[in-house]
Amino acid sequence: MWTRVAAVDAHLWTWEVVTGFDGVLDKKTLHARFAEEFPKVAEACRNGECAAGPVFREMVSFNSSDGRKHRYLVMRPDVSLDAYRNNYDRVLPNVAELYGYADKLMREGECAAGNCRFAFLAGGALYILVFFEGRLCHWTCEPDCDAAAAGERLERFDEFLKRDDLFSRAETWDKQLLCIDGAEAGEHREWWRRACKDPFWKAVDLDECSGLKPCAKRKVALFAFAVLALALVLAFACGANFFDNEIAYTRPAPDLSPVPEYAFGDGGAEPYETESVEKFYEEKSHTNIALANVEPAEQEPTASDTVPQCAAPAIKLYGVVEGRLVQASVDGGERVWLRMGDFIGGYELESIGKDYGVFACGETRMEVRNGR
Repeated sequence: MWTRVAAVDAHLWTWEVVTGFDGVLDKKTLHARFAEEFPKVAEACRNGECAAGPVFREMVSFNSSDGRKHRYLVMRPDVSLDAYRNNYDRVLPNVAELYGYADKLMREGECAAGNCRFAFLAGGALYILVFFEGRLCHWTCEPDCDAAAAGERLERFDEFLKRDDLFSRAETWDKQLLCIDGAEAGEHREWWRRACKDPFWKAVDLDECSGLKPCAKRKVALFAFAVLALALVLAFACGANFFDNEIAYTRPAPDLSPVPEYAFGDGGAEPYETESVEKFYEEKSHTNIALANVEPAEQEPTASDTVPQCAAPAIKLYGVVEGRLVQASVDGGERVWLRMGDFIGGYELESIGKDYGVFACGETRMEVRNGR
């Protein structure tokens, strides 16, 4: 997801911390060591006199005769960062573009060995960036320096390169002095984009607020809304059959009584269908006895009395309940609940399976499955 990065004025310098050979610096220890070495700066930040507290980015760590040396790039903003919190994901020092320019020069072959000392004149200050084996390991800013004074100051700095525990390991150095005050706006934008994409600066944010920033919360909400909208679009794209199968019907299924059990001699139980069949034949016997004393009226036989009308209707099954009930409709009409023996469209529900029903009309049998 896209990110917005703000550029602010900040003071940057290199700070070296020495620990034991197996020493590890956590955030709390790092701030405590910084307060010991820079008590005035730490006190001012505690009293709210600083625009924001210092931010540390480790550049390199190596063993020396004194122990393990850790070199950090310390960044202290010169402006309050509250105004950037609502609209920007990260805040970086504007001089990070110098890193982008140095990276461009190295990738274009201006510093093939990876050991480069770049000096940039910008806004009346001299910035010195040292790359050892292609990695930023030192950052210095000397204010109030022009081209005339830059030569002398760089001579002193180059003597430091020869004596330093780390930099003295390099056999040769590529050294450049560049003035960027006359660079075009497009060049500055290119250097800035390079720096923002570099892994070194991706781990930096001068605005170290607790929790998510407001702009990050908006992105999370927008992403959640987009996911929900996509889910709804996909659901509608599945068509009506999806909703027929997944959305609950408003018409409730009738309550089914528990299956009655009848004890037999062997201790077994006969299922519900036996009770229905017995009751059916019992009622049928009483009816036949009652009708035996009634003389039937003479009627002319018709074709429908001997041959049932079995034109196959469009029966659709919507559900099967416990193998005892089915919900069905004819030709897209109203849905009805049926038990075995009930008729629909001239067809009798003869049997009910796990997910299907068998309808019979005379000698014609028609099996209809759930959802079809």
